[in-house]
Amino acid sequence: LCSEQLSQQYHYDFGMRAVKSVLSMAGRLKREQPFLKEDMVLIRAMKNSNIPKFLEGDVPLFEAIVKDLFPGINLPPIDYSEFYKAIDESLKLLNYQKDEDFISKVLQLYATNEVRFGVIIMGQTLTGKSGIRKTLLETLNILQKKKPSEYPKVCSKELNPKSITMAQLYGSLDPATYEWSDGLASTIMRDFVEKEEVEELEQNWVIFDGPIDAMWVENMNTVLDDNMTLCLANGERIKLKPNMRLLFEVGDVWGCSPATISRCGMIYMASNVLKWRQLTTSWLDSMQTKYPDIIEPKIKEHLETLLDRRVDKALAARARHCREPIPMVTNNVIISFCRLFEALYIRLSGIQPAQAPPEGKLFEMKKKVAEKVFVFSLAWGLGGSIDTESFLKFDTNMAQDYSPSELPQGQFITDFYPDVRPEAPYGEFVDWEKVIQPFEFDRNKSYFDLVVPTKDTMRYSWLLKTNLLAGNPVFFTGVTGVGKTIIADSQIRKMCEEIDFNFETIAFTFSSKTSSQQTQNSLEDKLDRRQKSVLTGHNGKSVALFIDDINMPAYD
Repeated sequence: LCSEQLSQQYHYDFGMRAVKSVLSMAGRLKREQPFLKEDMVLIRAMKNSNIPKFLEGDVPLFEAIVKDLFPGINLPPIDYSEFYKAIDESLKLLNYQKDEDFISKVLQLYATNEVRFGVIIMGQTLTGKSGIRKTLLETLNILQKKKPSEYPKVCSKELNPKSITMAQLYGSLDPATYEWSDGLASTIMRDFVEKEEVEELEQNWVIFDGPIDAMWVENMNTVLDDNMTLCLANGERIKLKPNMRLLFEVGDVWGCSPATISRCGMIYMASNVLKWRQLTTSWLDSMQTKYPDIIEPKIKEHLETLLDRRVDKALAARARHCREPIPMVTNNVIISFCRLFEALYIRLSGIQPAQAPPEGKLFEMKKKVAEKVFVFSLAWGLGGSIDTESFLKFDTNMAQDYSPSELPQGQFITDFYPDVRPEAPYGEFVDWEKVIQPFEFDRNKSYFDLVVPTKDTMRYSWLLKTNLLAGNPVFFTGVTGVGKTIIADSQIRKMCEEIDFNFETIAFTFSSKTSSQQTQNSLEDKLDRRQKSVLTGHNGKSVALFIDDINMPAYD
């Protein structure tokens, strides 16, 4: 019935392995609650096995199918009070926010992990895939300390399978010398298998955090089925233990065959599991911890009010009017806004105003500065990734909602920036046109190194400098010939030449054929090695990596 009536999704599986997982979960539930009726056990097992992988619209249909098959049966509520308390502790420890959708996914992962050897957590970027996994790991370790006879202690090791070659992942045999070089995945699995001191209920997780493709994941089929055996090219067979688990965090499963999908439990992370308000609340908490003298309780409260009033409107305007050359998820642009605000506001707060405010007016001044930086950061954080035509519509729509104290009327938000110079009025908006430097011709420079200052070059150079000083990554995108390379290169070189900035740059180009080993060698050659795994810039300088002309890796 499910395969016929629910939507057709590539990650859905209703075959014999899915039936087996339902029976396994039913057996586990019956052992835990022997007095529960069998039909109730079966309903709960069906729901626990299937609901985690469904899209939001398919859940009511599945509930209706189950209700038709088992009419008049109401399940008693499960007592998760002990588990909820441990989840609350782990959320505080990780600086995550309490949310029912998020917690339900943690519980789904726990239930699936108990009956499946391999689990795929699937969803877009920034939907909380790593978040639910880290929360569950911390929760189980907290419960294990309280009740060591009931809950397992969890150890985990994480790797990105797409950052290395197949030979580096599973190992390779040298055709000339027949010498075997072990791979990363095989080494991790062997270490867990040969672990000497293993507690009775200990679980060992191997986490593959990266895209799935048929080249490496099909070698896992013998691991994911009942054999639980990794077969290597040198003839070695590593028999994995029942207390081990394989977790895959992926954006999609198009690289998987139906055989691989049927072998794994599936957790689907919808975009509404991790909400933008959870991110901003955690961000404000972390800022208050790092800068207690700057982010005072009143300032934090005012920022929360601004977030509630402004962000949803700006996101709605962005979705309604704007087009993105490179699509971004909502949480991604919110993080861009948070990073830019923090970089600017902390920098401004470290400057003593040229004129001290009147007595009792210091908070009002800080409040106005926070509002101006908020407006500016929201415009560039949410609007930085959209095209020029959409950007003007977005800017106009946003500017209509602000008062004269927050923004000069009749102007675009992006025509101004908050002045961070010590001699300037504290946090006042300055027109970009007023700070454009006159062009000076230098005969010694190549024609391609000359930059004629315009409003756009000033804006993008200033944003690049602000983010680099705060340690934030920056991505410039645009069609060929619009000046991405020259703006970034000239600003980074200028920062390297100035005495105030202890900077140096390493430049290289990515192509579809660039390997991780080539990138690693290029970086190591240009850095000083302080320890075995610690590399630094020359003479302790900060290093800016300038990657020119990024091309995505070729599909396998």
